[in-house]
Amino acid sequence: MNAADVRYLFDYNYWANARVLSAAARIGAEQFIHPAPVTTRNLRGTLVHQLDVEWSWRWRWQGLAEGEALRDEDFPTMAALAARWREDEREMRGYLTGLGNDDPTRPFQLGGSRPLLWHLMLHVVNHGTQQRGDAAVLLTRYGCSPGGLDVADFAREGTAAVVVGPSIPAAGNAASTSEDAP
Repeated sequence: MNAADVRYLFDYNYWANARVLSAAARIGAEQFIHPAPVTTRNLRGTLVHQLDVEWSWRWRWQGLAEGEALRDEDFPTMAALAARWREDEREMRGYLTGLGNDDPTRPFQLGGSRPLLWHLMLHVVNHGTQQRGDAAVLLTRYGCSPGGLDVADFAREGTAAVVVGPSIPAAGNAASTSEDAP
């Protein structure tokens, strides 16, 4: 796994995040914080947790002192969460751009173990897949399906899907998908 491969994984991650956040921008404030009938967290809690994982791992990789975990109540609206996510995406992409080709294959000190950096990066993307799946279930129940979120969906869109800057839509710029549930 080289730096370009890692950047591809994160391009996919942010493409899929953008689809979920775009769908989430179309729900009401009540649905954003409503207790979830089928997942562990409500929609806000699910998305805040996913962002917190992306943010906190990047900080570890950069050797920064990890701050306090992000809290649901710090994001009273979907717009506030999307704004923070756009900021974090810019910072992550900046970090990924600075990776040397072989950097993903270097060991990373993690407690008493030393997994390769790319293993931890894959963990973040894979964890995001689980959280997006939970969010997609809730969004579909609310009539706002994010549509396909698979890597194959991303790959089918080809190079047009690969973005250079933040891919998370600003509030009010949500694009609907052809797969919205009734």
